[in-house]
Amino acid sequence: MQKFGTVMLIDDNANDNFLHACVLRQADAANEILEFIYADDALAYLKNAGRSQIDAIFLDINMPRMNGWEFLDAYGELYEELRKGTLLVMVSGTIDPEDVRRAEAHPLIDTFVSKPITTAALEQLALEFTPR
Repeated sequence: MQKFGTVMLIDDNANDNFLHACVLRQADAANEILEFIYADDALAYLKNAGRSQIDAIFLDINMPRMNGWEFLDAYGELYEELRKGTLLVMVSGTIDPEDVRRAEAHPLIDTFVSKPITTAALEQLALEFTPR
């Protein structure tokens, strides 16, 4: 399986972040995993010039302070160069077909994965997406 260097998890549910980090570690799918409860904190990290290159972002939709859609708006405005090397995966437990349709149509989102992230989902990502 393709291994990511640094993966960023953005989800207001600490249990989901913990579970997803465990799955990534168990699958040996990442060298480094960064967990953020708030999307605006993740954006602040991305602004840090000394940070690691982010290879993949797993982004939840429904979060307080800044939801996934608001994060995408800010990410798209500020990080054009960063986007070129980062796989962006919308992750949600939503069953709202409008959220799924919107995610699939969004130009910054590479794919949509239902929660919880599984080893099988990571293997599928590795098959579909090559490092940029």
